[in-house]
Amino acid sequence: MALDVVVRFVERLPDSVEIGTGLGRDYGRGNNGQQKYAGHRNELYRSPGNVAHGGSVRALLRHSTTFYAGRSQRAAPHLNYIEEWDGKVAVQDSYGDDSFGRKQGGHQGCCVFAGYVTDGPIWKDIAEDWKNALDGPPKIDYFRMSECFAAMEGKESNSGQFRGFSSAEATSRLNALVGVLEKHGQSLAWVHSIITWDTFLNVLTESEREYYKTPYFFCVRGVIEGCEEMLRAANAPSVDVQFVFDEQPGLDLLIHLAWNITKLWADPKDIAVMGGLSFCDDKKVLPLQCADLLAWHVRRNFVQPVEDHGRPREEYTRLKQSANRLVWTVWNEEKFRNDREDLRRRLSARPL
Repeated sequence: MALDVVVRFVERLPDSVEIGTGLGRDYGRGNNGQQKYAGHRNELYRSPGNVAHGGSVRALLRHSTTFYAGRSQRAAPHLNYIEEWDGKVAVQDSYGDDSFGRKQGGHQGCCVFAGYVTDGPIWKDIAEDWKNALDGPPKIDYFRMSECFAAMEGKESNSGQFRGFSSAEATSRLNALVGVLEKHGQSLAWVHSIITWDTFLNVLTESEREYYKTPYFFCVRGVIEGCEEMLRAANAPSVDVQFVFDEQPGLDLLIHLAWNITKLWADPKDIAVMGGLSFCDDKKVLPLQCADLLAWHVRRNFVQPVEDHGRPREEYTRLKQSANRLVWTVWNEEKFRNDREDLRRRLSARPL
């Protein structure tokens, strides 16, 4: 029996959270438990050089936003949240570690989104194998790469689900989970997007930084562009994609803002792949744990800490070699210059 709870969400939002005016959105949960967002265009949006911003989330959403929490009990628990997935589904997770919000310099201050794209039924097959790997023995309830790595490093206080595991046991479990992704690799497209705080602070103008708010905007843009490129290479440019992100308080608002702005200003071919946006709990939605594993390794490979001696980790190499397609975006000065030129070209072509 499904449990549906309606909660007035707006009243819980702090007035201090600022995301810019002009954003409209409706929350909802279908009977598969997914949190669904549908944003719409608002005339208050202007170009990045002529910013309309300010206003709290509460003021933005007070009159129209309702949050629906629901869950279907028709499937096995590990399939509850994905049983109705169909078509192409892009599952993405982020890794910024301590750099998120702290603006560290160099590669250490990078923001990453990474994950996989495949068909809904294949995600169900992956979830079955992933659940078997979680069950061990010993059993863990969910997987997070940061907790696994803490156990591998002997840092029990940060090991979460891996508390009590030896380094060898944690490594063995990681190998089993990487093996799941290798098994299904020919059905998976790897998509990731990276930007550093240095790039965001030093390449963008002040008005652009005020408009976009955070480097994570460009990670979202890069993932959408990557999916369009992947589908075009697969001769399926007209297929739309359902995008699923991990629930992270605060970051989900920024992702949704990025989604709406992209709908306004992106190339039409990128907009065409934007079939839907949703957020789920990574403890319950197993494909998000796959994305977490990949995102951690993508960030690690980009940062290249000294203990890795400039070489990719073995797990990263295995993941890279097994994926059917790899598409990535690294936002640098050249990428931003090309992006601005493309935006100016498209705006000048629009009728007045």
